[in-house]
Amino acid sequence: MKPKNQSGYSMLSLIIIVVLVVGGLLLTMKLVPLYITDFAVGKALSSLESEQDLINWKKKEIRETIRKKLSVDYSRNMKDEEIIITKKKDNLSIDIIYEERIPVVYNLDIIAKFNHHLEKNK
Repeated sequence: MKPKNQSGYSMLSLIIIVVLVVGGLLLTMKLVPLYITDFAVGKALSSLESEQDLINWKKKEIRETIRKKLSVDYSRNMKDEEIIITKKKDNLSIDIIYEERIPVVYNLDIIAKFNHHLEKNK
C-alpha cells in the first residue's frame, strides 16, 4: 500500500496569501473614496451644463457654485487654481484638473490625476 501524500497549504503559502489579500483590501480601502470624490466632482460640473445663462456668470460665481455643490456631497474643497475657467465671446470652457496623493505605507504614495471638462456655447 502506498502512503498518502499530504495536501494543503504550507505555512509560507498561507502567509503569502494573507499578505496579498490584506494588501488588496488596503488598496481598495484607499482608492474607493478617491473615486467616489471624483464622481462627485464630475457630477457637480455636469450639473452646471443645465444652467441657461452660465456664459454670463462671473468666474467667481462659477467657482462658488462648484464648491457649494461639492460641499453638499461632503467632497473636497477645490482650490482656485484647480478650476480653470476660460471665457470667450460665445464660448465658456471649464476645466477641473486636480491630483490626489494618498499615503499607503511608509514612503509609498498613490498619486491619481483627474481631469473634467465642460464646454458651453451660447
